[in-house]
Amino acid sequence: MQSLNILIPFLFILSVNCQTVIPRPKRQSAGLCPAIAVPINGEIKYSSEAPSLGSGYSNGTQATLTCLGGDYSGAKNVTCNSGIWTPLIGSCPGTGIPADSSSAPCLLGPITPLNGQLKYSTGSLLGPWPAGSTVQLTCNPGYTPTGILHATCINRVFNSTVLGECNLSPAKILFKSI
Repeated sequence: MQSLNILIPFLFILSVNCQTVIPRPKRQSAGLCPAIAVPINGEIKYSSEAPSLGSGYSNGTQATLTCLGGDYSGAKNVTCNSGIWTPLIGSCPGTGIPADSSSAPCLLGPITPLNGQLKYSTGSLLGPWPAGSTVQLTCNPGYTPTGILHATCINRVFNSTVLGECNLSPAKILFKSI
């Protein structure tokens, strides 16, 4: 049987010789800032080119808020600093989104990796999560966490939408191969 490619939104599955291979999303590196949610009636322009899928903007990248009506409220210019945009970006008036959205909740959490769980400071697995809420990656027994292990709800989004990975612990790999 020949290879069959099937496209499912946001996920590609490639079937080869009766085996299914599902590519894992690229994990965001520590210190990179995620794209800023574009406000209603506005746009965000960055000082550097768009990062590759699953990556983020590097330290020192600047983002500028432009409101289509011309008026804005809050900070118009922000800078990526160790994975966090500072200060918090403003908003475009008349959108119903507060200029100081530091009190706005996060509606979506980071992606849960294979062999891991996400533990939220609120204890809830489902959003919305209040601003300032944190999430921590923990791995199943026999797996070790690597990469970004924590994220915080800031400006309506968690500052890392993809946390690290849970890899089989070296001792488990050794015993599994014997």
